[in-house]
Amino acid sequence: PAATPAELRAIALAENPSLAAAVRESEKARAELGMKRSEWLLDLSLRYRRRVENGLRSHDASLGLSLPLWFWKQAGTVSHAGYEARYADALQDGERLAVLVALRAAHAAMLTEARLRDAYRTTVIPQAESALRSAESAYQSDRAGFLDLLDAGRSLVTARLESVRHEADFERAMAALSRA
Repeated sequence: PAATPAELRAIALAENPSLAAAVRESEKARAELGMKRSEWLLDLSLRYRRRVENGLRSHDASLGLSLPLWFWKQAGTVSHAGYEARYADALQDGERLAVLVALRAAHAAMLTEARLRDAYRTTVIPQAESALRSAESAYQSDRAGFLDLLDAGRSLVTARLESVRHEADFERAMAALSRA
C-alpha cells in the first residue's frame, strides 16, 4: 500500500537524520542560552555547621548572597547565545524545508515515472508490437518495403528501451523518496 503525501511528510519529518541533527543543535543552543541567562541570577548559599569542642556544642549558620557586578559581561554572553540560538533555529527551519522540498520532488518524480512506465507497458509497447506484426505481414505480401519493416522493428526496440529507462528512473525516484 502506497503512503499518502501527508504520511510521507510525517515520516520524513520524524525520521530524517539531517533534520534530527538540526533539531538537536537548536535544542543545544537553547540550553546554552538558558545557562547564559542563569548567570544573571543571584547566587545564594546557606551553610550550617555544628561543632563540639571540649564538651561545648556550638552551631553556626551562614547565608551568602552574591550579585553579578559586571553586567556588561553577562549581557554580551547572553546576547551572543541568543544569536547562536536564533541561528540554530534558522538552520533547523532551512533543513526542514530542504527535506520537504526533496520529499515533494522525489514524490512527484516517482508518480511521473510510474505513469510513464505503466503507459509504455500498457499502450506504447503493445502498439509497437502490433505495428511490427502489420509491417511483417505487409512485407510478406509485398505491400511494404524492407525499410518499413526495419522501421517498425526499430520503433519496438526503442519503446522497450524507453520502458526500461522509465523503470530505472522510477526506482531512482523511489530511492530518492526513501532518502528524503
